Amino acid sequence: MKLQTLPGRNKILYIDTESSEYDFYKHMKRVKDVGDINELPTFFDSFCLRKENSKTIKLMIQAYIENTPECSIIIIDGLLDIVVNYNDEVECRQCVDWIKEITTIHNLLLIGILHTGKNEGKTLGHLGSNTDRWAQSTLSVKKEESGSFILEPKFLRSSGGFKPIEIQYSIDDNKFIQINSLPVNEPKIKHFSNYTDQEHNNILNIIFEKQKYFKYENLITEISKIENRGINYIKSYLKYLKDKNYISKNTQNEYFDYRKTF
Repeated sequence: MKLQTLPGRNKILYIDTESSEYDFYKHMKRVKDVGDINELPTFFDSFCLRKENSKTIKLMIQAYIENTPECSIIIIDGLLDIVVNYNDEVECRQCVDWIKEITTIHNLLLIGILHTGKNEGKTLGHLGSNTDRWAQSTLSVKKEESGSFILEPKFLRSSGGFKPIEIQYSIDDNKFIQINSLPVNEPKIKHFSNYTDQEHNNILNIIFEKQKYFKYENLITEISKIENRGINYIKSYLKYLKDKNYISKNTQNEYFDYRKTF
């Protein structure tokens, strides 16, 4: 993954909430090996916070970004550790709201690592559901028995997808190398009339989180950002949502979320 920091804001914060101190320093050595450097760069601040509780971790992150305006990227390796109970719906939504708040106010890119369940392969609990719903992009990383990793896009809000790729760490080259691009059967694009209630709700949650009322043209634009389809399809989808009472229109010809009142 190649990232670009904002002009004049090249600081990167890395938080590890899971690793022991020994493993944390092994990770940092890997960073230096891959970068072919002897010391970690001054723009890279890393902290091992395994012994801290969820409240303290969030307070430390908050204090860092408030006192380090040159930081534009935060990586949290262990999102589960910034909540007490990842199945508590209220706490998890408050956590996601906190993430949205700090990233908006401080104009940050936040990359969160969240483990999946061993059986179904889905992100864990209400925290997983909330982060999947509100994230700009979601990528899956699966470790194979051979030691390689499969990288696969799950949801890319502002970009096209890519075919899954397999990478492996090369000791000789001191870096990760791509082994191959995995062939996949391209899924048939689903029509909105076949969406589940949850899929409709996910789209509307994203749109009406921004504001409560939309003029017709503005709502068309917002749906287009998510659906990435032709204009006639988007117009048909808007009509469908209105006919099914997902949305409605007031006397000012503004569309609003009708799900809560219907």
